[in-house]
Amino acid sequence: MSEERTGDELLAFFEALANRHRLRMVAMLYEDRKYVSQLARELGMSVPSSTCTSIVLRKRKL
Repeated sequence: MSEERTGDELLAFFEALANRHRLRMVAMLYEDRKYVSQLARELGMSVPSSTCTSIVLRKRKL
């Protein structure tokens, strides 16, 4: 981490990764860019659920 983070910021970061779907989504996106519909299909989720999951990750700047 290039910048100092507060305890609350670190807690929010790890809370975002504590969900298995969010963690798998981060791993998938690390490999390649994907559409939300692709993520949903590969994760076995609905598109709306995948959208909500990606919003949480985006808010945490993951």
